[in-house]
Amino acid sequence: MVAACCSAVRCAKAHEKQARAEWQRLCFVLEGIQAKNVIELSADKYAFARSYTTYQAEEARTIALLTDSIDRGDYEFFVDRGVPSCLLCRSFACQLLCDWKIAIVSKQARLAEAFQGRFGEDIEVFCVTSCNLPALKASSSSDASNAIWLLAHWNAAQAKAV
Repeated sequence: MVAACCSAVRCAKAHEKQARAEWQRLCFVLEGIQAKNVIELSADKYAFARSYTTYQAEEARTIALLTDSIDRGDYEFFVDRGVPSCLLCRSFACQLLCDWKIAIVSKQARLAEAFQGRFGEDIEVFCVTSCNLPALKASSSSDASNAIWLLAHWNAAQAKAV
């Protein structure tokens, strides 16, 4: 009986490891696509910077909402994005959120590097320089959507197609 229990625990850990690896890949792919779109579609530095600041605000809002959901034991966000509900608990959901934050940091670094290369300025400094603020506020973001939120819409469309 102990061997069966240990086997079940190993099996669950293997499924958790696989689900986490898939989640990490998904986060990096989606955040990478979003960064690529901004880099390709933002010829104007104000639109580029506006997209960058919009993402930061949306990601901070989303992370706060997810943290609250996780604290309440609500893992629907992850289930809607393909993580098996049987694997979800507070600690695993926190790991998944941490994985997403790492993908976000990677996207932000990629965007900052592209901005520096294209416009010769640090994007963080550019976004807070007072003479840039009026034009920055007046410009439109190339993409105000959040990559990971978009996956929920994709999952819903896939479910309807089946």
